Amino acid sequence: MQQRLFTLLALLVIFLSLGAYLPELYSPIRPLFPEHITRPWPSPPPSPSPSPTPEPSLEPQTQAITTSQSSATPTSITEASLYQALLAYRATHNRNPIIYEPSLCSYAYKRLSQHQERFKTLNEGDNPLDGHAGFQRDADAGSIFADTGFSSVGEVLAFLPQAQTATQVIEWGWDSSPAHREGLLSNEMTHACVVGTTPFYVGILGKR
Repeated sequence: MQQRLFTLLALLVIFLSLGAYLPELYSPIRPLFPEHITRPWPSPPPSPSPSPTPEPSLEPQTQAITTSQSSATPTSITEASLYQALLAYRATHNRNPIIYEPSLCSYAYKRLSQHQERFKTLNEGDNPLDGHAGFQRDADAGSIFADTGFSSVGEVLAFLPQAQTATQVIEWGWDSSPAHREGLLSNEMTHACVVGTTPFYVGILGKR
């Protein structure tokens, strides 16, 4: 009898111990992306450089490089062609059209210039992209919202020395990164601008 009572008490203690964890186990999952994005989408992980004749599904080029890789063949990639490539990319995935916005372009050129200047002083092996550090500083200071007139702003970056077309920039730089892909295809974002000069490309999206 005493042994059975002891067994029942032991089971009760185990049950109460497990009950303490139930609220944590059943707590709701936080969404991956908030409704208002006021911080940059995370940079994709390092990945191998594309071969001279790669397929469009190659990983985005965000890895550390040597400064000797800065030379690249001039291309005909323009702001207009990048915007058209973004429109086509969204249409292919049945997303809403996105509106070209000059104020976002002005900020995108600012970020492009920062990367071009930073690239001049990089040490061998340094990452050519700043990991959205400049964007985060402007978001924390509030200047990005004042300058663009948007309450929610997102940024995508790419370093693509071998890209020859605007479509390659979109697909090599961002399509193969889940976070960047979700950002570019978000119907929450209504306005955008993509700018770049080989090898740097910057996309800024906004929602009022």
